[in-house]
Amino acid sequence: MRKLFAIVIAALLAVTPVFAELPFTGYLARGPIAGTSSVLDTDVALYVQYVGTATTMPTIQVAAATGDIQFEVAGAVDATVSCPEADNDGIIDVSDAACNTMIEVVNAINQGGSNWRAVLVAALGTDSSNDAFATLAETDINVRIGAPIFYDTNFAGSAPTVTVLVAPPYAPADGSFFFNGPGAGLNKNPFARGVSFLSAVSEKKTSGGTIAATVVFGVFREYRGNSTTGFDLYEVIRTVWSQTGGATATQATLDFSNFPLVSTEGEAFIARIGSSTDITVQNLNAVGIFAQKSQ
Repeated sequence: MRKLFAIVIAALLAVTPVFAELPFTGYLARGPIAGTSSVLDTDVALYVQYVGTATTMPTIQVAAATGDIQFEVAGAVDATVSCPEADNDGIIDVSDAACNTMIEVVNAINQGGSNWRAVLVAALGTDSSNDAFATLAETDINVRIGAPIFYDTNFAGSAPTVTVLVAPPYAPADGSFFFNGPGAGLNKNPFARGVSFLSAVSEKKTSGGTIAATVVFGVFREYRGNSTTGFDLYEVIRTVWSQTGGATATQATLDFSNFPLVSTEGEAFIARIGSSTDITVQNLNAVGIFAQKSQ
């Protein structure tokens, strides 16, 4: 036990100094976690991946006027995915009652027989999806690996929000962390068997509206099902921390160096700030460490 204790403390110290005096035994540090957002319309709401067999070019796009998501293969609509499902038009109509929340969007994309898979990232399943996505010109970039669809920070019908998933490092343009390989489909929970320790959140935004609370959510997600019947997202959301947001154009920090926020096993943290009117400048950062039980 003494040897294990020494290994854990050494690993935590090597990754982030704030954990130097915290005797978390039974867990080994696997590396840092972080989430950051400093540019409007760059928070990843979800990733999509093409899992079909066509050798021709699959593409995605997000309509400027509506935020609807369109899926095509070789220039033709992909009828294996749509919402409402009966349309068979290759379009997720985010204004329709069947798919106007984020969880309904990913479940529609993951429906049985679909050539596509989708995972939520910095979105909550309960968030509105109605016109929530930033415009995306038709693209085939990384669609077989995992291509991002971004939040529209100031989309109509919702209070402006800046939101980040606190996760191990990965390139925002490449969602492979959330999938089992190119074209290989969903990693049902990339945070499985792990625990996140959150040490700090720093935020700054410029807005003339009423500033929203700074909130840290703990989110457990698991994609359940199969390719024949479809995959449904099981999601549990809890509020881990909430406090008055920093004033406009002012840097504010949540410092958990005395004792970090600790997730449940398989859960990830999402940090979020917002305002009642448009945000023109944003900066949100959250950092910590990811650990797993020792064998």
